[in-house]
Amino acid sequence: MTELKVAKKFRGMKQLIACIMALCLVTLPFTNIPMVHAEGEQTEEQTLEQTEEQTEEQTEEQTEEQTEEQEETVDVVSVSLNHTVKEVVKGTQFTLVATVNPTNATDKTVTWTTSNSAVVNVTNGLVKAVGRGTAVITARTVNGKTATCIVTVKVPSTSVTLNKTKATIYKGKKVTLKATMAPADTTDKVTYTTSNKKIATVKNGVVKGIKKGKAVITATTTSGKTAKCTITVKEVSSKSVKLNKKKVTIIKGKKVTLKAKVLPKTSTDTILWKTSNKKVATVKNGVIVGNKAGKATITVKVGKKTAKCVVTVKEVKAKSIKLNKKKVTMKKSAVLTLKAKVKPSNTTDSVKWSTSNKKVATVKDGVVTAVGKGKATITVKAGKKTVKCKVYVK
Repeated sequence: MTELKVAKKFRGMKQLIACIMALCLVTLPFTNIPMVHAEGEQTEEQTLEQTEEQTEEQTEEQTEEQTEEQEETVDVVSVSLNHTVKEVVKGTQFTLVATVNPTNATDKTVTWTTSNSAVVNVTNGLVKAVGRGTAVITARTVNGKTATCIVTVKVPSTSVTLNKTKATIYKGKKVTLKATMAPADTTDKVTYTTSNKKIATVKNGVVKGIKKGKAVITATTTSGKTAKCTITVKEVSSKSVKLNKKKVTIIKGKKVTLKAKVLPKTSTDTILWKTSNKKVATVKNGVIVGNKAGKATITVKVGKKTAKCVVTVKEVKAKSIKLNKKKVTMKKSAVLTLKAKVKPSNTTDSVKWSTSNKKVATVKDGVVTAVGKGKATITVKAGKKTVKCKVYVK
């Protein structure tokens, strides 16, 4: 570069000398000074020739300089920002710095834009958070290279209040607490906690009474603001309990529902059910299922009060059973369905199927499958009643 500058200065001096000499030639005819052509001096013709040569050199040098300047233009390859993701608070500002590569790029100009001016605005890289939400800041170079930063604007809460500061509920009952935060556009969330899970629990603001006593429910915002509500849990003991039936008869496999009437209705005592014989009858939430012929006592207990119901479970014996076929002939791998008709239709006896030879034929729920050549007898039994079908496999 230094040699280039020196060469340019030298060329400039040569051009200046040529101009002076040309001026002298123009003014010479108007003077009375005779021209003397001494040895080593130039004639007018020689001077003009030299001037033309210098003019041509000057034009060539200017063209070369313009070409050199054009060749020196360096385009932007990429641009990057000091932040690609940024979380800020509404009302604050920060500066994005754009780094253009290469560092010797001819034009490093960068323009700035925002995808949502209601969230953030940007001026020469200075970003101002004006509203809650998310926006994208874009830095763009003159030749279209870009870099972006995703900005999320948070609005912290300044306070929180609950719709109740104290509440009384009964054991097993619920009450809902609602939190209100300020400002209205806050991005904070609220979490709820209880001071005593044995007294009261809370989930998403819904408080449930567990046991007699007191507990404090606290609502806490993301920014640490709090509000509290004192919960008093009460218990109401039952004074009496009655069942809608004192005795009931059901068929084996069938169901019947008992209903308990507890007084007072506000009683907080838990209702418990139990049976004296699970083999005969079971009970869950008052629903009784007959399992086997016999008797069982169902007891309901509320607090210290109880009521009972005697359950008699009966079985209906099968009186007869018939098959739709008495004998069949099948090919190996064939499948056939036998249908059993049991009377009475409300019998409680279960229907059971069996085969005399599994290598010849198998049976499941009346579906017979031919396995191998030979003879087998399919038997169906309901209670003490049986019927048979002969199967021939070819």
